[in-house]
Order: sequence, then C-alpha cells, then structure tokens
Amino acid sequence: MKPKAVYKPPYKFVEVVWEDAASNSETWVTAKEITAPEEVITRGWLVRDESKYVAIASSVSNEDLEEDHVGNTLTIPRGMIVTMRELRLTTVKEKPKNIKKMLPVTVPAES
Repeated sequence: MKPKAVYKPPYKFVEVVWEDAASNSETWVTAKEITAPEEVITRGWLVRDESKYVAIASSVSNEDLEEDHVGNTLTIPRGMIVTMRELRLTTVKEKPKNIKKMLPVTVPAES
C-alpha cells in the first residue's frame, strides 16, 4: 500500500509584526492612563492578501478537498503592519530517547 502524500497548504507561512490598537475598559480615565499601542508578532498562513488588509489563519484543513477551510483567523489592516515576511517551514527530527538513562517513576503506596 502506497503511503498517503503529505498535504501542503496552498498558502505562504508568514510572520507579521504589527501595532495593536489599545483601549481602556473604564468609562473615564486621566490622560496619563491612556494605553499606548503594543507591538505584536503573529505567525500563520497568509490566506488573504488584500490592498487594505491581510488575513492570517493559524489552522488549515489537512484534506485536499477542503483546502479553503481555515480556522482561527486574524485580519490585520495594512496601516497597522510594521513588517511582514515569509517564513520557511522545516521538519525537525526528534532525537531518539535513551531509555536506559530515564529513571523509573515510583508512586508511594497509600497507607
């Protein structure tokens, strides 16, 4: 039996550095209490690349027939973006665990 081909999403994987808007939850604050925007780093699949915004998804369906199904999306207006770059994904092989070096876990008996 032939192994199933690895599905590759049809999207670029990107890192977006952007300025997040901020607000205060109280009705009235002093000018000194106004919250400044914070710089945020978001990584994910670039599923929309529009003139006014980009949309990033952290999840993409793993089935060929459902390639347009994405989840956990974030839409970022272009005016808030500081930088955006494409990232290359690689698979890191796990190092084999040395079973001899592992200590057994002992659970004390109840008295």
